[in-house]
Amino acid sequence: MTLRDEIERLLGHSSTPEDGSSRVLLPATDTHGENALSWTASSVVWTVGGVEKRKWTYSTTNRGEEHIIAASFAKFSLPIRPWAFSPSEASFAKRQPTLLSPDTFGPFALLRHSEQLKRNTGADLRPKLCICIFRRDIAFIHSLDGLEFTINMPFAVARVWRLAPVGLMFFAAGFNPIGSQTGASSLHPASSPPLVYSLLSPYDEIRPVHESIISTDDSDTFESPLSPHDEIMSISAPRYTIGAPDPSLVLVFNAKKHILRVLSYELQHPKHSTSLHPEVYSPPDFQIVPTKTILREVWRTDVPPNINHTNLYLCVFDAILTESPGACAAIPLLGTLHILSIQHPHHLARHSSIDIATPPPTSYAAAEVLATRCIEGFTDLLVIRPDGSLVLLSHGGITEVFVSIPHTNSNLHGVMAQLAVRSPFIPLPSYDRSPRVVSLKDPEGAFVTVVFEGGQEQRTCTDLSPRNPLVRSALHVLAQICPTQVFQELRARFLSERHVTQAGEDGEFECFSKAVIDFLSGTTHIGHTTPAASGPWSRMKSHRIYQQKRSDRALRTIKISSRPSSSSPLPSSPTLSHPFLTPITHALHLLGEELKLDSRKQEQLLMLVPLIVKLGYGVGPDWVEYWLRTCPDVCGINWDLVSSAGIFSPMSPPDIIGYLHTTLGVVTSSQIYMGPAQAAEAYHIRPAFEYGGPAPSTSGSTIPPPTLFSGQYMQKKFIRTLSGLPLTHTLLAVYASMKAAPELSAATSRARAHLAVETIIAHGLTHRDIDCMPVNIATPIIECIRTAQNLPKMGGGWGWRTYMFIGREDLAKMTRDGGSIDSRDGLSEQWDEDDEERYGEEDKTSLFGEFLTGKCANQNDMYETIDVIGEHSRALASMRIPAPVEMDPSKRNFSNVRFAEDQRLREMDMLLDSSRVPNVKVNDRPDINEHDLAKELGATVNHIVERTFSQPFGRAIYTFGSISRLSRDEYYVPPLELQVKFVPQNMTYAPDMTKIQPEAKSWAEFHNGLAAAVKVSPYAAGIDSSWIAYNKPQDLSAEHAGYLLGLGLTGHLRNIWSWHGYRYLVPKHELTSIAILLGLGASHIGSGDQDSTRLLTIHMRPLLPVDSAELGIPLGAQVAALMGIGLLYLGTGNHTMAEVAMRELSIGHLSGGPEIPNEHREAYTITAGLAYGLIMCGLGTSSGRSSDEKNIAILRAYVAGKEPSDGVQFSASTPILGVNLNYVTPAATIALALMFLKTNREDIASTFELPPDPAGLKEVQPSLLLLRALGRSLIMWDEISPSISWVLGQAQRTPKDLSRKQVLEGTKELYEFAFYNILSGACLAIGLKFAGSGSDAAQRTLLHFHDKLFENLRRQSTAPSFDNQLRRAVMREAINFVDLALSLVMAGTGDIASLQRFRLRHGLFGPHIKFGAHIATHMALGFLFLGGGRYTLGISNAAIACLVVSLFPRFPLHSNDTRGFLPAFRHLWVLAVEPRCVVARDADTNEITRIPIRIKTSDKAKNNQQYICPTLLPDFNRFLSLKIDSPRYWQFTIDAKADPQALNNLIKTQTIYVKRRAGFLGYSEDPTGYQSISVWNGTPLGDPSLLDFPSVTTAEGRLMHSTLELPRSWSDMGHITRSSVNEQWLLAFADRLCRSPPKSIQEASALGYIQQSLLEVISGDKPLALPIILTMYQLCTWTPTESSWAAMNARDLHLTNEFYSQLFRFHGGILDNNSQRQSMLRMPSVQIAINNLTLRSEVLRREPSFARVYRAYIGGSDVGESLGIYFSVNEWVIMLRSLAFVLQHERVPVSQTLGALKRMALQQIQPQGSANGTLTIPPATWRTVRVGLALIIQKTAASLMGPRFIPWSLESVVDAVELWFRTPASFSS
Repeated sequence: MTLRDEIERLLGHSSTPEDGSSRVLLPATDTHGENALSWTASSVVWTVGGVEKRKWTYSTTNRGEEHIIAASFAKFSLPIRPWAFSPSEASFAKRQPTLLSPDTFGPFALLRHSEQLKRNTGADLRPKLCICIFRRDIAFIHSLDGLEFTINMPFAVARVWRLAPVGLMFFAAGFNPIGSQTGASSLHPASSPPLVYSLLSPYDEIRPVHESIISTDDSDTFESPLSPHDEIMSISAPRYTIGAPDPSLVLVFNAKKHILRVLSYELQHPKHSTSLHPEVYSPPDFQIVPTKTILREVWRTDVPPNINHTNLYLCVFDAILTESPGACAAIPLLGTLHILSIQHPHHLARHSSIDIATPPPTSYAAAEVLATRCIEGFTDLLVIRPDGSLVLLSHGGITEVFVSIPHTNSNLHGVMAQLAVRSPFIPLPSYDRSPRVVSLKDPEGAFVTVVFEGGQEQRTCTDLSPRNPLVRSALHVLAQICPTQVFQELRARFLSERHVTQAGEDGEFECFSKAVIDFLSGTTHIGHTTPAASGPWSRMKSHRIYQQKRSDRALRTIKISSRPSSSSPLPSSPTLSHPFLTPITHALHLLGEELKLDSRKQEQLLMLVPLIVKLGYGVGPDWVEYWLRTCPDVCGINWDLVSSAGIFSPMSPPDIIGYLHTTLGVVTSSQIYMGPAQAAEAYHIRPAFEYGGPAPSTSGSTIPPPTLFSGQYMQKKFIRTLSGLPLTHTLLAVYASMKAAPELSAATSRARAHLAVETIIAHGLTHRDIDCMPVNIATPIIECIRTAQNLPKMGGGWGWRTYMFIGREDLAKMTRDGGSIDSRDGLSEQWDEDDEERYGEEDKTSLFGEFLTGKCANQNDMYETIDVIGEHSRALASMRIPAPVEMDPSKRNFSNVRFAEDQRLREMDMLLDSSRVPNVKVNDRPDINEHDLAKELGATVNHIVERTFSQPFGRAIYTFGSISRLSRDEYYVPPLELQVKFVPQNMTYAPDMTKIQPEAKSWAEFHNGLAAAVKVSPYAAGIDSSWIAYNKPQDLSAEHAGYLLGLGLTGHLRNIWSWHGYRYLVPKHELTSIAILLGLGASHIGSGDQDSTRLLTIHMRPLLPVDSAELGIPLGAQVAALMGIGLLYLGTGNHTMAEVAMRELSIGHLSGGPEIPNEHREAYTITAGLAYGLIMCGLGTSSGRSSDEKNIAILRAYVAGKEPSDGVQFSASTPILGVNLNYVTPAATIALALMFLKTNREDIASTFELPPDPAGLKEVQPSLLLLRALGRSLIMWDEISPSISWVLGQAQRTPKDLSRKQVLEGTKELYEFAFYNILSGACLAIGLKFAGSGSDAAQRTLLHFHDKLFENLRRQSTAPSFDNQLRRAVMREAINFVDLALSLVMAGTGDIASLQRFRLRHGLFGPHIKFGAHIATHMALGFLFLGGGRYTLGISNAAIACLVVSLFPRFPLHSNDTRGFLPAFRHLWVLAVEPRCVVARDADTNEITRIPIRIKTSDKAKNNQQYICPTLLPDFNRFLSLKIDSPRYWQFTIDAKADPQALNNLIKTQTIYVKRRAGFLGYSEDPTGYQSISVWNGTPLGDPSLLDFPSVTTAEGRLMHSTLELPRSWSDMGHITRSSVNEQWLLAFADRLCRSPPKSIQEASALGYIQQSLLEVISGDKPLALPIILTMYQLCTWTPTESSWAAMNARDLHLTNEFYSQLFRFHGGILDNNSQRQSMLRMPSVQIAINNLTLRSEVLRREPSFARVYRAYIGGSDVGESLGIYFSVNEWVIMLRSLAFVLQHERVPVSQTLGALKRMALQQIQPQGSANGTLTIPPATWRTVRVGLALIIQKTAASLMGPRFIPWSLESVVDAVELWFRTPASFSS
């Protein structure tokens, strides 16, 4: 309970609303208090914890009758995008979305399309809290996140109830359906309509509630609305609790038939197949909105006719899971409370009744409250008995707890009271004479309003649950062993004792201890009975705080001469005897074993042990001695076990530590751990299961039996919250999974380690829990984690939390970032509030906890060390604050790593920046005057402007996807700078705008706007229709049109709403229409979206009716619509659209309709051919339609330059004009090539054969030869070879092969022009096939031809003849295509050799350099650095087709040339982009890092190559695996076949996270590896001897320095940690403990050990071992008398040593190569620590005082008598600690076993004695005999104690033999 809750509980708050108002409550869901809605006729107020949150006020002046009738809370499933929600259909999608074909599209396009489908068709349907306000005919629904809904009500609401999980139920006061004359419902035979309705979604309609009725012959069921005579009196909304949801019940009264019924309701979706009630173990997550409410009858009874039915109501309480999921329902009726035990969902198991009071109208006599357990779902029933007393009913109404409300004389209004428990053993106190309770009101959670006689009301808190965690755990454990009556009496005694003594949280356990003792002893007195202490010292010694803190240095110096009678805080009493003494002791013993497993709970253990020991004297001495050895000084000094030696317990005390240790061996014991379930079964007890839990098991399994609420979610919830033994249950399951296999192999140990880690995650164990465990328990778990860390489980099955747990943050981030965050599939992906508590609250100071709660996104959020803070302070003091950088940090980090060696990107920024003034150097020319110079400079400016107009083409490619996050501000488009600065004159010239065509300027602005838009990543969030409309200018412009097309190409235009799209099209702005139409087709590429189809078809003349009116659509928009259709149906083979495109390809020879102007006919025809090729892309072979065969014949005829034959004409009735083959042939060529793309059809490829003779060449345009060469290569895809010979082979004959005669005849120029065009087509084909591959062979081939062409161009004559100009133009055109092909191959690589050549081409300008050459050069530059090196190009069919469109060989001559090809199509390369640049990020710092990786592909030439990440991945169709190939980082492998999910994550994120091993630097800081900690430190592990001998000093008392002079200075250690460690907690550890210099020898010793520990974990990269290594220092340096836990620590060391010496090889100690793995804890350190303990034990045994005590114990006499009365209390404590330490270290058996061994030894040695019983063995012989006898006793003790005990040490056995047989009573020497 928080401070605020305590203040409210003490001061109270008014629960009575203002006069004339109503109120409804909602249970508190957090610490702020309960929610309340209060309303009057005109206003509604929502309060939380009494604080107003919001108020709604409605005017009632105009229509006074429309006042507020009711208000209610409710939950509804609200989608993320309300406009995408269609409630009238079962599915949220209006139609089944079209999926892209994997044969056409690449993996990135498929993934992107699927993600868009999820975003568009899915919705977050988790129930959200809403506030509903009802007026007469209208209702308002307000969600807490701002959504508001208005619903017209067909009737006035009489009452409202909230349903679960979603919805409301109404009872109609009157009905007036719209359009109904009679008001009758056709669904019901009665004349009046039904009165009960439900609303399950704000988007749904109000529907009548139906009841499922069984037919008379029980053969069938049918549904019918409730009868109009059925009135709903009460509804119970279920709460989803630890187990099952409570049954959802409705209390219905039929006034006509006088029948009272209880019905259960459930919500169903329209198909009636899926109930909205989940399985009993599922958390309340619902992804389907229900539309129907069904009722089923559970119970009915007849009632008298004159009953006042206004007081009928229903309560649901006590959700217990012992038999079956369900709860109890209570119905007060005529002074009788009917209690129904209902099993889920609607089965009545039991019915009982009790008498109750009759309350006034509109009030309750029974209320459901949180009281004794105060856990959601485990509610009790507060009932008013006929005499006015209050009683709490729980456990199905079986158990009664009498309670009362304290009386106060003050005004009860506004005062919060606390419910009190009345003890049945004492009379009522005076405050119980309060006014009589007559009724209850407003029960919610743990609060209820009590109404007294006279009308006084008092808000009362009913929470009676204990606040002390130890008491709470004890009650939880007792409930699993004790029967119901015993547990209820124990709890009632505790509550009464706590109330009488007014004990707080600290005093609750004393009340609990006294309650247990009183119950077992039969005492009925309540209250403290501790006698007054005689003197202050005695009072101090008897106080509990002294018992806990007496090991303090100050208290150890106090000497008290008198021996206390008892140090136990419990009252002294004789040995207890009770039938349930053993089960209760067993339960508390199990709780003590639980506390032993957690060092954070040692204080609770010190409080519990005295009670266990007190009870143990009545159970058996072995139970007492067990705890005397564990906590010797807490249990008092009475070690007298002789008096109870004759008591034999039915079983030995369970030892969780010993049992867990035995499960690790190959041969384990057959015994099981006697947990709560096994103990209850052994004692033949049916437990109470008051808090739920497992049923008793009969299988004898060592693992906790499964709970009745099946499912991992609920079992984990129970173990963590309610079992009382969470660590015990968890460790039993974990160690069971670690059980060693008989065969010793690395594979089996790795499999067990994986299973153990999965079990740990499933049970919610954290690293903090492991660190607080005993050493011997923690070390096996840590070794399993280490094994899983080295070899994690790949291939799916593990979630990101599992990888985080084992320290593999790299795999965790890849799993989380790549997968779906909302996914709940898999072992560790189940997340609930308890996970948040465990991972969020417990580990908020660790990176682990911050990562899980999402609060540590980058390194800036991590904790800074002192050095970092100091450096920052010094920077601030010296004003050395770094200036802010405009570049995106992630992009800057990537660029610095990807291109860190040079300034390539800076050069690209300069080359492609069109918003700065370019500098042009002009040579001094004194021979011309200023006028001529100005004229020449003006001409140069015009040429530079042409180049500037082409720069956006390359800048769009270069900056593609560089912005991943957008602000809500207006998006900025940089302007075009057309001025030119000439140097060295420093003159700036502006172009003559009259010489620049307006169309050219508009298109330049269009491309500039597009370049700015495509900077936005296709995966950027926040771009919706509102954002697009916000950036819409007042007047449409070319720049904004390009911006829209950029959004369409990146897929963001699919988010635009229809009315926003039409607003762009209505003005008929040509460029804007082009952008919208083409952008929609690109956004929905390949999907065939019907809405986009309708929008595109109205802009296409052939798809409009023949007699339709002329729409005046710009021709550019028609061309864009035709291409949009091709993109929209890309690869679909849609017959209708293909036929339309085919007809438009021949539009020039069809008459009828408006004619295409000649200047645009070429562009339209080529667009039609491209559209047809896109639709039929790669489908030429698979299509078998006759129409397709006809189209193929037509296309082949056009390619050959002929008209189609009569048999393949379009229609006989269509008039035919002349065919312009100059337009149709190129379109048909590219259409046929795309149709048969990659099909390798020889017959189709033969169509593109080149003319064999000069006569044939003369008949074909040279430009068509380029298309034929390209088309043939596209079809014969597999024949494309990146070699010079293949390219030359395509040309068939080079100009060098011509004879002199042919040259004289002019054939050389003919062949030369043909050769250059064919070479261009072949090189372009190589570029397309090897696009984005970075192929060395393709690069060499293309560089060869580029250099050869450039060299030939330079050798050409500069004479101004037509032939020379034509030849140079053809060469320049060939160079353009070779450059483009080269840029395709090296896309995204930033290749230096290519950049040098492209940069040279950029610097060329003048009249001989056409605008198309500038476009090609800048596109080549952009492709070379595509997306700044983040992206490359794909080679799927869709990508190749889009690249062919973008690079279509029809480049413009000048900037306003749009006749042959629409310039907007040049940007379709966006659809071929793939983000294949894999980036490696450091998992700890999130920074991009350089790291070697090894990639395997199916390409035999590059099967296994090493790359330096970041790098471009090969095409994923050839990708096999990726492996981290560096010893500096943790290794893992992504296998495409074995782990497809990891491959999908890689495709989705293009990121691999790597985790650097401690002790190494990254490759950027340490390229050669010479700065690792091993090299810098001189030795791999420092000086390990310091870990073995932590406190080694010389005889003079000086510290012996190691060879490394530890401790080091802070400068050295700070340098080591900061440079070698990423874990922030390790940095903080070094900063805190290694900074200050030592001031003494002891501090120097400790500091040296700490520093060596740090070096050990850093060099071994095992930070998980640091807590254990530091614990070893404490075990090695502490003396047995300094700590209460020395004895237990000694045993832990022995078990740890046995694990590493015998069991470690079975638990990860063997590697795959059968070598020994280094353990997390050094074995010599453990062995030396045990040797140190042995030395201390020998020293103690030589002390006379201790020897006397030790002999007393071994001899079986009273230890207390051997101590005498001459010791102070401190000396007593030291002696008892020493005794416990020696017994644990020497593994001495317990006293009962010792007695049995002594008697056995005496019987064996008795024949050697004389007649009088003395031993006559000579001393010399005795020395030999005692050793043999000791060996026999040792073996016998081992067999008696079992395999989980380490054998008794032989030296101690010999001492015992000496003691037993060398006393006068036993022998005579």
